[in-house]
Amino acid sequence: MQEIQNIENHDGFLTYDYRGHHITLQTSAIYQCQNSALAVEILEYLKEYDYLTFSDKQLLDGLKEAMWAGRFEIVCKQPLMIIDGAHNKEGMEAFYQSARKYSNIKIIFSALKDKDTHAMMELLLKLTDDITVCEFDFYRAQTVEKLAEDFPVKLQKDWHQAIDEAFLHQGVVFITGSLYFLAQVRPYILQYAKKIK
Repeated sequence: MQEIQNIENHDGFLTYDYRGHHITLQTSAIYQCQNSALAVEILEYLKEYDYLTFSDKQLLDGLKEAMWAGRFEIVCKQPLMIIDGAHNKEGMEAFYQSARKYSNIKIIFSALKDKDTHAMMELLLKLTDDITVCEFDFYRAQTVEKLAEDFPVKLQKDWHQAIDEAFLHQGVVFITGSLYFLAQVRPYILQYAKKIK
């Protein structure tokens, strides 16, 4: 892969230059630059060997219109709520790199039993000391007690209550961890956000 250049973040959009293209993405997740550049590599390879045909405009429009549900996705604007499926240590590191530019952060977190939640929690605590750990309805979900360990975090078994309280937060709310957790949380937040408009 070639080097990604000139990454800039503008109001929830990322732009960067790659293989002669000036690319715009509907996200502020830095890690999506690498992911989309890989997609460009694959598409250009398929085009070169006549498996696909597309114009540069189609390529750029497709990338600009692409949405990744659950990947640094804004699900509410007042307050700003962003969900991200940082479900392992590497994913949490990528999430951290995008989240650290924000201030007045509140985090709601849950994960599966087989993940390195200790390392994940250490990264989250670099962002804020306002962290709530929750449980969700899935047989592999970790308990709040195990998630919390001895970290200075709040324990709330019922994630619905944690989300309801988060709507009063005056900064940015990140809900992160297991994709199974986000699959339950996302429709709840979207429905709740509609009601309070």
